[in-house]
Amino acid sequence: MAQALAANPLTESPPTTDKRIKKSSTSVEPIVLTDIYNDECNIAIWQRHLDDTFLTSLATFVKGGGKLTAARQLSSDSAEAYIRTLADGQPFAPQLHTYIAELVDMFICLFEANTIGFRLSTLDKAMCPRFHVDRVSCRLVTTFVGPGSQWLEHDNTDRTMLGHKSGALTDDHSGLYRTAQDIQTLETGDVAILKGELWQGNENAGIVHRSPPVSSSQPRVVMTLDLID
Repeated sequence: MAQALAANPLTESPPTTDKRIKKSSTSVEPIVLTDIYNDECNIAIWQRHLDDTFLTSLATFVKGGGKLTAARQLSSDSAEAYIRTLADGQPFAPQLHTYIAELVDMFICLFEANTIGFRLSTLDKAMCPRFHVDRVSCRLVTTFVGPGSQWLEHDNTDRTMLGHKSGALTDDHSGLYRTAQDIQTLETGDVAILKGELWQGNENAGIVHRSPPVSSSQPRVVMTLDLID
């Protein structure tokens, strides 16, 4: 699978003009993640199905107060050994290790990375409740428990209303998007690669996204991968 996802390095992405088309690319096949290399794609989504028994076991663990928290830089040599230390002894651990190892392998291969940043978090509140863009080249995001990240299509976004530019107005009153129907939400298990502002040729076109609203009674388990070098 990792070999099938190999592609050209980031620096070979050609620059685009100010009148750029930016859109999402979605499929049930993991090969869709390579679409992130297309100039017109600023979010690639693999609609991944997770095992039902795994989901039930992990959700029970989290709702019972269990937490999965990890943050570390990983290389292709160190990743597998570290991943197998997570949730040690829990019934869902072997499947969790398999899911995480697969994504780490894909991510390293896709971007020919030497080192990546790995984070696994249990959240009972939105870490980034307002829509924003990331000052990174790209980031992989997936949710194992709870709702996934929310995002806006480029054509449905008034970027002049992002963040402090909207003044004291909230996102739903600033005109950042037209209606609530414009807000897209990743499903549990979906794997998304979000193109940021630092991807070559993608200035002022990074995907606009936010954490979904959550409550302490509906925690999320979220994993992210970032490029280090």
